[in-house]
Amino acid sequence: MTKQKPKMDASRNAISAVNNDKPKVKHVVPAPNANAILQYLSESGRIDLGDVEATMKKEHLENIVKSNHPYPIWFGGGRWKSYIYDETKPKKRRQISRNSYDDIIELLYSEYKDEIQDHTLRTLFPEWIEYKAKRIADNSITRLKSDWKRFYEDSKIVDVSLTDLTDLMIENWLLSILHIQPLTKTCYHNMVGIIKGELEYAARRRLITRSPYETVNLDLHNVLRVPEDKPDEKQVFAPEVVLEFESLALEDFNEAGRKVYRLAPLAALFAFYCGTRVGELTGLMHTDVTDKEIHIRRFVRREDHQVIERAKTKSGIRTIPLTAKGREILSLVDQYKQENGIPRNGFVFSEYDRPLPSRIVEEYFMKYCTKIRTPHKSTHCARKTYISTLVDANVNINTIRKAAGHADERTTYRNYVFDRSTPAEKMQKFEAALDYKNRMQPHATPAATNE
Repeated sequence: MTKQKPKMDASRNAISAVNNDKPKVKHVVPAPNANAILQYLSESGRIDLGDVEATMKKEHLENIVKSNHPYPIWFGGGRWKSYIYDETKPKKRRQISRNSYDDIIELLYSEYKDEIQDHTLRTLFPEWIEYKAKRIADNSITRLKSDWKRFYEDSKIVDVSLTDLTDLMIENWLLSILHIQPLTKTCYHNMVGIIKGELEYAARRRLITRSPYETVNLDLHNVLRVPEDKPDEKQVFAPEVVLEFESLALEDFNEAGRKVYRLAPLAALFAFYCGTRVGELTGLMHTDVTDKEIHIRRFVRREDHQVIERAKTKSGIRTIPLTAKGREILSLVDQYKQENGIPRNGFVFSEYDRPLPSRIVEEYFMKYCTKIRTPHKSTHCARKTYISTLVDANVNINTIRKAAGHADERTTYRNYVFDRSTPAEKMQKFEAALDYKNRMQPHATPAATNE
C-alpha cells in the first residue's frame, strides 16, 4: 500500500491523506499594494497605516502557504510545527518547528516563493483571451489580438508583475503611447480594453486584490485625435458608377477562357443588391435562396476561411428581399452551373465544395474601381451603398435595419447612410430648398365644379 503524506485543509490542525509526490504550487496569492492597503484601512477602521500594512503582509503570506502547502501546521510541545518536502527521507518529508506561528509561516513562504508563478499581463493574456472567446464575437477576438500586437507585445509594462502594477504606471504608459501615436476615441477605448479586462479578470481570479485600473484618472479631452471625416464619395458608390461596375462584372463573367473563380464577378455585383457583409455573401448557399428572398444563416470567417454556421451578430439571422435584379444575377449563376454540370447544392458563388474566398471578391472591387477611375472602395462600401439607396427611396428605417442585420437603427444611420448625389445635384437641392420666394407661392386650388 502506497504511503501518503498529509494535506492541510482549512483548519490549522486538520490532516488528510494525499499522494507522496512533491507538492505542486497552485497559484500566487497577490501581495498587498497601496490601493489594497487603503481599502483595508477604510473597511477595518484601523488608524495606524504601518500596522495595516504589516497585518496585510502576514495575511498575504498565510494565504500563499494555505494555497500551496499540503501539510498540516500544528502547535505542540510549546512550538509551531509542520512538514516540508524532502525526497531523501523515507516518507519524503521532514519536520520543521518554530517558536511562533508567524515565524513558521515565514519559513514555509521561503520554501515556495521561488516556485510561485509571477503573473504578468503577458503570461495572463492567453488565458484571458480564451476566457473572452467564449463570451464575445470572433471578429472582436481578432481585434483584441491585433491590438495586443500593436500596443502591448513589445511594451515593458506587460512584463511587470501584476502585484507591482500601479495606477500611476498605467497612466504613464498610456500617455507615452498617445504621445507617439495619437489615437481616436474608438481606437483608444479598444486598446485600453485589454489592460482593463485583464486586470479585472486577475482580480476575479484572486491573483491581485483589486484592479489598479480602477483608479486610473486621465484627462484625454485634448489628447485623443478627432477622426477624419471622409467625404461621402469615398464611402458609397454613385448610381452611375454602379452601372459601370455592372458592365465590367458581366463582361468579366462572359469573357472566354478558363477562370478559377468564374462566378466571382457576379458575387461582386450581387453585393449591391443584397447589402450583406462579404462573409455572409460568400457563405450564401442555394438552400438559402427562394424566389422572393434570401436567408442569412452563416458567414465565412475572414481570418481562417472557416464556415461558421451561425450569424455574425445576434441580429444577423435575417431575411432579405430578393429584387428582380438580384434574381437576374442568380439566374446567370444557375445557368452557368447547369451548363457545366455543377450541382446546385453548395455555395451559390462557388464552383467547388468550399466557399469563394472573400479576398477574391475584394480584388474585383479594386480592379473595377481602378478601371472606372473612382476612389478605391471595398465590399463594405457596397453595403453602405445598398443601405443609403434604400434610405433615399424612403424605405422604412426599421425595415432597412432588419435587412442590414443591425440591432439598433442608430447604427444604421450613424455608420451606413451617406449622400449619393453628385456635387451639382447637391447644389440644386440647396437652391430649391432655400428659394424662399418660390416656396411662399400659394398652391393652386382646383376650380369648384357644379354637381
